[in-house]
Amino acid sequence: MGLGAVWALGLSSSAAQLQVTKGSLPPALLKITGVLDFGTTIFSWQSLLTLGILILLTTVIAHFSAPTGHAVRTAEDLGTDLDDEPQKSAPRNRPGEWLEYSRILPLLAGVMTLGWLVSQLLTLPVLSVVSSLNGYLLVFLVLGLVLHGTPRKFLQAVNKAVPATAGILVQFPLYAAMAAILTKAQGAGGLSSSEHLAHFFTSIGAGGGFAVIIALYTALLGILVPSGGGNGW
Repeated sequence: MGLGAVWALGLSSSAAQLQVTKGSLPPALLKITGVLDFGTTIFSWQSLLTLGILILLTTVIAHFSAPTGHAVRTAEDLGTDLDDEPQKSAPRNRPGEWLEYSRILPLLAGVMTLGWLVSQLLTLPVLSVVSSLNGYLLVFLVLGLVLHGTPRKFLQAVNKAVPATAGILVQFPLYAAMAAILTKAQGAGGLSSSEHLAHFFTSIGAGGGFAVIIALYTALLGILVPSGGGNGW
């Protein structure tokens, strides 16, 4: 009942978070409302009063509609998996797996995120920082990573909790962050990393060097990947 009744009036309200994120608002709507932080949406007295009424009503309804006697069914009766024991990680075999088992990466990400959050709180209004959709996603994603200790444990927990959407919840924010760094972070000469890469490959292609690289890459695949393998090479 909480998920269906009051979630839209809390910090996880997608409508309220989108309303405070300029880049997520349709231009036509942005012209009418502008950017509105939580102080004018879910933290307004009208919203808080509605929230209080809904909490009271749902609590009363839940109490009087709860099954009693022989009608009671436990989570175990309904076939719910109640096992909450952490899954044991497989032993490390490949070099890249050392990073998955490392506690350094989560700590580093946590320190960087904490530093960013402190700087935001020192330079912007508190409600603007709390209301930011991007900030909200960043803080909780990194917080989950830090609390689980290693990237492997974090991914195992996410896969167990939401197996259908685990990849989207974890990978897509990282993809978006990498794309933003590549296209928006400017370095020497006012150029972004994506512009430097484009110029590099364009300069190679102009002299026919890129075609040579593709030929070598194709030949290497022919050597490393057996013919008739499962991927069709």
